[in-house]
Amino acid sequence: MTSLGYIQKSTTLNNVEITGEQKTSGYPVTDLNLGTAADGVTAVETGDGRHHVTTLTFSGIVQSPASAAALGYGSLLYTFPANRYLNMTSAVIELASTGSAPIVGDTPEIALGTATAESGTSPTLDGGTQEDIATVSVDACDGTVRKRVTGPAAYATGYSASQSVYLNMADTWAAAGTVTHAGTITLNWTDLGSSA
Repeated sequence: MTSLGYIQKSTTLNNVEITGEQKTSGYPVTDLNLGTAADGVTAVETGDGRHHVTTLTFSGIVQSPASAAALGYGSLLYTFPANRYLNMTSAVIELASTGSAPIVGDTPEIALGTATAESGTSPTLDGGTQEDIATVSVDACDGTVRKRVTGPAAYATGYSASQSVYLNMADTWAAAGTVTHAGTITLNWTDLGSSA
């Protein structure tokens, strides 16, 4: 007899087949209620179609301050499925931001938000939707990996447009230059059903 014991013939159940235990390695990959990764971003989706863990990986997202001025920039990372109610329980961020020589010492605000800071003219992000998922503390654009864990936040995508995740940055820049972002962002979220 094994540790599982034994099963006697049922006198009350018919057409029951027992095929043994199901074992899996790693997390199940889902193809239900998926979002869309932006160009240059790879998304791995695990979960059961309701509870999702979305892992975003990128290595060459470039934002380019155009001059020595107060400017903001945003880059799309991911768009959640359309017309769904969503609840984000946490985000884990590992991000390295590397500036070109004129601005490697700049200290921009960097954050994840549901709205883009593209074409902004402020030295800071808006304190609202430009950074409503998570902020990342940056004391120089020197390529150091910064880590942050945050959550929860609830989002309704609305009835026609999908909710998106942007990587945003703002500063009073010392000069024109480029900032290249590389990292991994893990989003833990739940699909609560249709909002249509």
